[in-house]
Amino acid sequence: VSGEIDVALSIRDKMIQRGVLPDAGIYNVLMNGLCKKGRFADTKQLLAEMLGHKLLPDAYNYATLVDGFIRDGDLDGAKKLFKKIIKTGVNPGVVGYNALIKGFCKFGLMKDAVSWMNIMMERNIFPDEFTYSTIIDGYIKQHYLVGALVMLGNMIKRNCTPNVVTYTSLINGFCRNGDLAGAEKILREMQLSGLMPNVVTYTTIIGGFCTVGNLAKGAFFFDQMLI
Repeated sequence: VSGEIDVALSIRDKMIQRGVLPDAGIYNVLMNGLCKKGRFADTKQLLAEMLGHKLLPDAYNYATLVDGFIRDGDLDGAKKLFKKIIKTGVNPGVVGYNALIKGFCKFGLMKDAVSWMNIMMERNIFPDEFTYSTIIDGYIKQHYLVGALVMLGNMIKRNCTPNVVTYTSLINGFCRNGDLAGAEKILREMQLSGLMPNVVTYTTIIGGFCTVGNLAKGAFFFDQMLI
């Protein structure tokens, strides 16, 4: 709750006034709360103060901060912060790299997203299903289905299992291309792998069939969704 964060900030102000420096844990909790509330200006100020006291956020909070910068539309700020993380010797981990890769995908910078995925692997940090799914979805949003399918192949080669989000993004890609047979094929593969389509999966394929005027097939999948 926003009010609780303000109370916490007030306590931290009183601590500083009395000469008691908050530790990294307190700063991490405050920055996490501010980020979640979209208060990025306050978060940046707190980060600058924390670094001024020679205190470092932990890897998880760095990831939250990178994500906060991206949600605020400040990709350059996210990149600068990420490079600072590495310089300070903190390992961003897969969560940190995923936050940055998500930012590149959000802004349609797919070459950068793939480049950073390669960098993380060079540093022995291995992409997870979130990394691959984010890049696959990024390619779909850029109308580059071939790139998404290549990334799916890499994902499977590296023994990383596609999840519902991965398959739903691919179904969306085939629907956008007007290839409903391809969308159905991906849906079947998803079900054969033991994954249950969710509401987003079904509404995506229903919308695809309705767009091409195949209302009967759309109705069929609507019924399937209700089972």
